[in-house]
Amino acid sequence: MLYPGVTTGIGSLPHGDLESAMAVIREYCPEMPHWPQLRSPRNGDSLMAAALSPLERVGLITGNMKGYPVIDMGANSFRDALAAFYEAYENEAACWIHLHEDSPFHIDLDSYLAFKDVLTDERNRWADMVALKGEVLGPLTLALNIVDGNGRAILHERLLWDVLCKNCAMNAAWQVKDLRRTGHPVLLMIDEPAMLGFDDCEQETVNDDDLQKGLQQIITAIQRMGGLAGVHVCGPADGALLFASGADIIGFDAYRSMDTINRSIPELIAFLERGGWLAWGIVPVTGAFSQETALSLTKRLHEQMSELTRLGVPEALLYRQTALTPACGMARLSEAEAEAVYGRLREVSTLWGWY
Repeated sequence: MLYPGVTTGIGSLPHGDLESAMAVIREYCPEMPHWPQLRSPRNGDSLMAAALSPLERVGLITGNMKGYPVIDMGANSFRDALAAFYEAYENEAACWIHLHEDSPFHIDLDSYLAFKDVLTDERNRWADMVALKGEVLGPLTLALNIVDGNGRAILHERLLWDVLCKNCAMNAAWQVKDLRRTGHPVLLMIDEPAMLGFDDCEQETVNDDDLQKGLQQIITAIQRMGGLAGVHVCGPADGALLFASGADIIGFDAYRSMDTINRSIPELIAFLERGGWLAWGIVPVTGAFSQETALSLTKRLHEQMSELTRLGVPEALLYRQTALTPACGMARLSEAEAEAVYGRLREVSTLWGWY
């Protein structure tokens, strides 16, 4: 399905409308278009909004505290809302194939609905598409961005950690099922920026083992619905945990954070041998972009791969199972800057195959 050097984006873009965003994606990532979350003054079109929607629909989100959504376990409505969530989860999990449009886990963001419309427009077919890419926010990032009734991140509440993992799993399963209706294979990425610097020694409840099991639950849901499952991290993270998660694709910041994989060589080899792919975020989206050319980035990529080969990673697997992406999302860039990043990415893909 995928081929070496295929390009795709991470998710967020600075564009104000889907038409202009999809025009950029069609030009630079026609083989694997991705759902672009667009810039919104109220952040109503974000992965966070998509992840919170099911919790709001069953009544678990009870308010807002200093910009953070609140789940108050002490509220009178909490027990009923929790029961409603688990009832919805059990109903959907019992019939994976029949996830329906009025499910509390459905996605109705404007950019998502428009993304599907563009992909299925008979007048403008995506002739080169080999797969399309969706995305959900991971449970760790979600747990650090929701607070309890005292304003404390709910990461410390084990019961709510289970809720968040199940919420993400069903949100992902619904999205895979929905996107497969386009007739194309689906890659569903779990975005976990909070894995940057995550240290289980500092957590009172959630540790590395909890995180790995949570990711595995979501990945299983994606794969059970017929999708490829991936995890994306924007900075240094525990590569061993990622490679053991069962994911089909691991996306990482290859420009700044090679330690994510360099420190887990045995696990990386096992991951590649079972068919896993690496999505190299080789094009920086920071100020470093202006200092790099397509040739310098291609050289950097080959040097990184050569070092992995020296450490014992099979060269054939490494080169065969490589996709290319920007290092991270681009919501904070200007439209012109984001388009320049995509253009550079496409140039690197072309050079990489001939270098």
